[in-house]
Amino acid sequence: MMIALAVGWFVNSGTHTRYYDSQGKANTYMFDVDYYDREGNAYSYKFEKSGYDKLYINNTDEYLVVDLCFVDEDGYLVYDDDCSIVAKSKNCCMDTDGKTYIPLCDAKYDKDGNIIKEYSIYQLHYDRFGNAYPYERVPVYDKNGNKYFYTFDSSVQQGFYTDVKSKKSYDNTYSFVDENGYFVYDENKEFKRIDNSSDVMEYVSPDGEHYFFASSVSWNSDGNLQYFR
Repeated sequence: MMIALAVGWFVNSGTHTRYYDSQGKANTYMFDVDYYDREGNAYSYKFEKSGYDKLYINNTDEYLVVDLCFVDEDGYLVYDDDCSIVAKSKNCCMDTDGKTYIPLCDAKYDKDGNIIKEYSIYQLHYDRFGNAYPYERVPVYDKNGNKYFYTFDSSVQQGFYTDVKSKKSYDNTYSFVDENGYFVYDENKEFKRIDNSSDVMEYVSPDGEHYFFASSVSWNSDGNLQYFR
């Protein structure tokens, strides 16, 4: 499901930085900016609770994961909870229909509430297929083709991998990839850490198969597994 919201960022006004939303409202601090959907619901950061990781709706505990928030060409935020938007370059993110988007963290608005469409992603991150994303914790896939995305819950100080279709979440502590880069969940908590002098977080299962802590690996632009963050 995708949710459309009106969003904003900042420009420098005189000697003071002002953060603007899509209505042209100015704020002194970025985390004070409210964002709005087409129905008038307000989304905002609770900085003291989860930093810049989440946007909360109408001051409730319901939230959007900021990593999955993009701004479309009309200035509305699209929530990409199936991770279908990928980066074609550092200044072009696109979905499977060819529509283009700007990552929320790179979206800027002027004092009139108009989106500034020029942007550049600081760094691209890749999945096992060589798809690029503007956020570090890229989707992982199991052998059946199911896709999982990573989130961190500040309230319990715990990370999770969530199946984009079923929305079932898996504890990051027991989430791994095998030597071919496929996601595996250690449901019985049987994997044991291999002690060595390197920084590789390598584990072994009771049957002797080797796995790597999912949130400690990455892939290069060719989709080759890398064992260091």
